[in-house]
Amino acid sequence: MTASTSCVRVKLKESVELGTLESLCLNGLDKIGDESVARLCAHNTGLRVLELCRCSGLSIALVENIIKSLNYLQVININAIPKIKLESLKECLEEKPWVRVVQFSSKMASEKDNGLRIPLPPKKKTKEGKTKKK
Repeated sequence: MTASTSCVRVKLKESVELGTLESLCLNGLDKIGDESVARLCAHNTGLRVLELCRCSGLSIALVENIIKSLNYLQVININAIPKIKLESLKECLEEKPWVRVVQFSSKMASEKDNGLRIPLPPKKKTKEGKTKKK
C-alpha cells in the first residue's frame, strides 16, 4: 500500500463522518465499488456535484439510485465508465430533469486507454498527393 492510497482512505473516512459535502470528486478511483460510493452518498445527502469519471467498478443501478436519492444533485460525471450508458438513465432523469449528466459521446480506443496519449503529427503529402514516409 502506498502513501497516496492510505491518504485517500483517510479522506473518505473523514468525509463520511462530516456529512456536509456539497461536491465530491472520486475521479480515477477505478477500484472503488458500489457499496463505498453508496455509503458516501447516504452520509452526504446535500451533494450537488458528484464526479465519478473513470470509476469503472461502478454499476448502472448505483448511478440510478444516486440520481433518485440525492435531492440536491445538479451534476453527476460518469465519463469513461464503459458499463454505464446515458440511454439507460433516461427514465430516472425524466423524474429529475435538473440533473445534468456529464458523459462524452465519443468512445475510447480501449477500456485501458487513459486519454493521455500524445497525438502523432500529420503525415506530410507530396505534390502527387501521396503521403511521405519519415
